[in-house]
Amino acid sequence: MLGLLQLILRFTIEVGFGLFSTLILLRFFLQCVKANFYHPLIQALVKVTNPILMPIRRITPTFSRYDWSCFVLLLIMGIIKYALFIALSIITSYKPLIVLGFILLDIASGILYLYLFLFIIQAITSWLGSSPQMGLVLALLHQLTAPVLKRVRPRVVYANIDFRPMIAMFLIFLGLSILSYFRYQLI
Repeated sequence: MLGLLQLILRFTIEVGFGLFSTLILLRFFLQCVKANFYHPLIQALVKVTNPILMPIRRITPTFSRYDWSCFVLLLIMGIIKYALFIALSIITSYKPLIVLGFILLDIASGILYLYLFLFIIQAITSWLGSSPQMGLVLALLHQLTAPVLKRVRPRVVYANIDFRPMIAMFLIFLGLSILSYFRYQLI
């Protein structure tokens, strides 16, 4: 029975921290692409993330044009998550550097999953009708995914279908499997 309770607690903690980490990463990448922060979806994201992010932003300096307080918050959230796992005996305690490795792998896989879901959502919404509301969402998705698609060099087009998102998704899956290999090496 204790094993089932630990499994439920681990799932709940993973989902909670994963969803909030995704929101923080999304806010960081929206800042990177200089998205319009008057967009209603971005305003909702800012209202959700500001209470936790603003105190950290006051302490952390900004380097170049990026706001690194998002990553400081992700590191703090990772430390809290693994401290909860250890306190609830969900995982055995590890050395601090191994826990830091887990946290960095979680952040990297969170970035890859975020872009994977952005590509999938962009593909699904492009099939739907073009209403003004969809145009706003598609423009925002395009603004987020365009920097990644620019890195995929060969423009593979067949019958007016651009296959670069599929190539990018393949590379994302490859990156996720590499990260999972490194995760098992840390254990």
